Amino acid sequence: MFRNLFRLNIIQRGTLLAGLLFFPNLQFGGDINPQSDLVTFPEYNRPVITQSSLPAFNQNGFVFQLQSCRRTTSEEITCEFLVKNEHSLRRQLSLYDALLIDSQGNAIDDYRFQFSNGDSSLILASKIPIRGRIVFRGVPQNTEWALIELDCNGAGKRFVGEFRSQ
Repeated sequence: MFRNLFRLNIIQRGTLLAGLLFFPNLQFGGDINPQSDLVTFPEYNRPVITQSSLPAFNQNGFVFQLQSCRRTTSEEITCEFLVKNEHSLRRQLSLYDALLIDSQGNAIDDYRFQFSNGDSSLILASKIPIRGRIVFRGVPQNTEWALIELDCNGAGKRFVGEFRSQ
């Protein structure tokens, strides 16, 4: 039951702090530098860090996490994301519409969307992330994305979520 429980002792500014971590399969093999607040880790033993700085939103119990958004052709931007159903039961999610606002204020609503099943609708199992991709077409050259809005229906409730680039 407590196999994922690790006790971590850190000496920081002369004070002993004890912490409990509940991260499965996370291993620490670092050294404490008494001259600073930093804990260093050998390169081979670095923990995997989630990219929390990437845009995300949580609406109606669905968590969307942007993975990448890049220009794939001179007039297309491709955005990939993960979506996870946070409820304990399987629930349906459908995408109705999408909109990209670029850095020059242009609204782009010409898009192609699909989940990893090849459709714009699917039933998500509980707590298992699924990949999605949107390709926005007709994005003017020399601009980047600023805002992406997704109009969805999840478990019978319509909602709009957004990714912001800043």
